[in-house]
Amino acid sequence: MSENTYNRTHIMWNKLLFFWGVIAYRILLDYTYINIVSVRFSYAGYTYADNVENYYISWFLLIPFLFTVMPFASRKEFVISNAAVFLFLLRIVPLTSLIASKPFTNNFILAEIVFWGLFFLVLRINIFKQSALHFSHNQRLLKFILILSCFVVVFISGVYANFRLHFDLSIAVYELRSEAKTFDIPIILRYLLAMAKNVLPLLFVYYWQEKKKWICFLIVFVTVLNFSINGLKSTIFLLLLGIVLQAIYKKKITFWVPICFALLCIAPIIEIKLFNTFWVNDLIIRRVLYTPALLDSYYFDYISKNGPIYYQQGFHYIIGDEYFGQPDMQANNGMFADAYLNLGYIGIIIYPLIYAFFFKFCASISRGVNEKILMFAVIIIVFTLHSTAFTTTLLTHGLLAICLLLYIMPKRQ
Repeated sequence: MSENTYNRTHIMWNKLLFFWGVIAYRILLDYTYINIVSVRFSYAGYTYADNVENYYISWFLLIPFLFTVMPFASRKEFVISNAAVFLFLLRIVPLTSLIASKPFTNNFILAEIVFWGLFFLVLRINIFKQSALHFSHNQRLLKFILILSCFVVVFISGVYANFRLHFDLSIAVYELRSEAKTFDIPIILRYLLAMAKNVLPLLFVYYWQEKKKWICFLIVFVTVLNFSINGLKSTIFLLLLGIVLQAIYKKKITFWVPICFALLCIAPIIEIKLFNTFWVNDLIIRRVLYTPALLDSYYFDYISKNGPIYYQQGFHYIIGDEYFGQPDMQANNGMFADAYLNLGYIGIIIYPLIYAFFFKFCASISRGVNEKILMFAVIIIVFTLHSTAFTTTLLTHGLLAICLLLYIMPKRQ
């Protein structure tokens, strides 16, 4: 067999793996929603209505998006490729699963199609040249960001939380969050603390690749301190994800990502059978996959009746009060909801361009960065934008700092 024939066969098998991985993921999502999510959380809007027409419509929407995204998995632009695949699996597949399970208005479904269709279309267009925005490695600046992030966490932990170390991920974290709301932390330190949550795990992966284990142990300790300040579980989960990624990462992993999501949907089924608990379902399947799609529909419904807010603050509490009956609940959401919330139908046209340009910018400044580091950076960026407004993520969640890190990290020639 010639090398060209082998390569074509290998690419064909990778595409089949991707295709059937998505199909399996969607089927397993449907199963977990019908048998677990809707049973446990129907009171919160996760209802189920058996409708054959909606089921076929959901697949009619999914398949074209699947064939649109599949070519991204084999593209050389690492950031673009993985951002497209992760957003497809995080937003499009759960959305179609929800459409199959409960009724939505045609206007809402059409608006989602336009938003995501434009996003993937613009993402395919090359904007920056290969040599654009190249910058040499700056070890001093990397160390400065590391020291600044660690100092801020340790300082706030000592002044406001008495250097406490908290390891319980159960309901006790809500006590930490309630207490953290009473801390009178200066606004600049609040920004830096939120930035550290995303920056430190990325620096952990970088220094692990550099084999500087003592710095990695320092980052682990500071991350636990950070979690102990306000009880945000994502602080710990990001670090654990970075560690796991180092162990399982391999070339062409993008084709295997749908399989990983499908296996993730099997986990809550096994957990219920073996332990009669619902941790994976509640923390991942419902909150990470289904809640953003459900919030999209609530944002669309409210704004359709009341008009865009044009970047006014405090709206997320209105959604929590109006649709969940919890006036203290922050129903944050990103991507489609952020676009429609602030600019209405105009936002559905403008925001896909902004998001696509942002990912292309990230791709341009990070060409040549180690793939393990880059994959983790893409995951952090995607998951942050997945649930938070774009303007908020840049400063409050440290995406600008992550871009700076990618800009100054060492790059292969």
